[in-house]
Amino acid sequence: MPGVSARRDPPAAVRAAAGLGRWQRPLAVAVLDEGGTAVATRDHLAVVDPGAGAAASPALRWRRPWHEVDAGTWDDAGRVLQVSWVGGGRDALAVVGDTGTRLPEVLRERVQSTVVASRHVLVDGARGVRLVVRRAPRGLLLQEVADRGVDLGSPRTQAVLASERDALAAEVGLDAHAPAGGEQPGERTWR
Repeated sequence: MPGVSARRDPPAAVRAAAGLGRWQRPLAVAVLDEGGTAVATRDHLAVVDPGAGAAASPALRWRRPWHEVDAGTWDDAGRVLQVSWVGGGRDALAVVGDTGTRLPEVLRERVQSTVVASRHVLVDGARGVRLVVRRAPRGLLLQEVADRGVDLGSPRTQAVLASERDALAAEVGLDAHAPAGGEQPGERTWR
């Protein structure tokens, strides 16, 4: 979509596919090499694919809330933003030309804004688990992000993490034993 810049709204069909309400403004927009559009909002990051054919409307490829982003890496030379997800996996967003997009900065700002507290707990030599309390739409969320090779399901790992979870929850004023439910594996939610 030529003409979409870092400071302009995307076309109405892209806004609708990305889930932007009438009064919501995107924080950053970037046209992607494969023809899609990345849209960063206060609440989520979305990628919208262009419609196929003259009459087709753009379609949402994915939309993920910021608390699900583990990290992002920007390659300035290649103009590629690698987004790593908390539950595993990653997406590469190749940005068209020098559009002046703020997408890398917005990703960093929004992800950092979800982090309330974190600590790295060693469970096997130098390997461990990052315990992260994050703001999520349904309340505070405790995420467990394992280093490569660490089994979150192992009884030994869970035994090491038990007291650390309690300490981190107490640090932010929560009761570690009263999660609200509805969690994904490796998550606990408090309201």
